[in-house]
Amino acid sequence: MPDKPIIGEVIKRARQRKKLAVEEVAAACNVSRSRMFSWEKATFILPKNFEKLSKVLGISIRRLKSVNRVRRLKAAGGEPDQMCAL
Repeated sequence: MPDKPIIGEVIKRARQRKKLAVEEVAAACNVSRSRMFSWEKATFILPKNFEKLSKVLGISIRRLKSVNRVRRLKAAGGEPDQMCAL
């Protein structure tokens, strides 16, 4: 069974499907071109960006959440990493 896609792959495919340049999506989302490139390579992005991406790329927020990987956060006091679902 293939691995679940990651958020960056989903964003990039949606942008390409709509025939939009990285610069166009970045401008519509009010972020830099380099930020857009980093999102397309990401396994995790902050959920606060989902609404803009959803509107520009035509991806549901539910879909973005489903492919946004869990981020590891360092626990206070040097304890092992904890999983934190956002």
